[in-house]
Amino acid sequence: MQTKYGIDGFKFDAGEPCFLPRMFETHESLGHPSEYTRYWVERVAAQFELAEVRTGHGTTGVGVLTRMGDRFSEWGTANGLRSIIPTLLTSGVMGYPFCLPDMIGGNAYFGRRPDRELLVRYVFPIYHIPPP
Repeated sequence: MQTKYGIDGFKFDAGEPCFLPRMFETHESLGHPSEYTRYWVERVAAQFELAEVRTGHGTTGVGVLTRMGDRFSEWGTANGLRSIIPTLLTSGVMGYPFCLPDMIGGNAYFGRRPDRELLVRYVFPIYHIPPP
């Protein structure tokens, strides 16, 4: 499929145990639900040359791209555009050097859509970010 359609890599969402059904059973016994996340990354995503995962608990040794949590469509440091660089630096220190944000412009949660300037700054974050 990758060769036929020219697909470079895959984005693997939903590796968190919260997506498992209630009273789930796995092929192998899990000591803790977070082991599901580790298996998701090691046994699924890591099988591809280029893969991105949304979760990565305990997988610092696996060479995949790890996506930080969804950013809001705002300028702020709490979870907006200004939070990206500190989050990237923290992720690197924690052992996840290949980290990236998700949607350009944020996710328009709570009905907030990015204005034109915010959208441009999400695309080109190297430039100085002016105050809103």
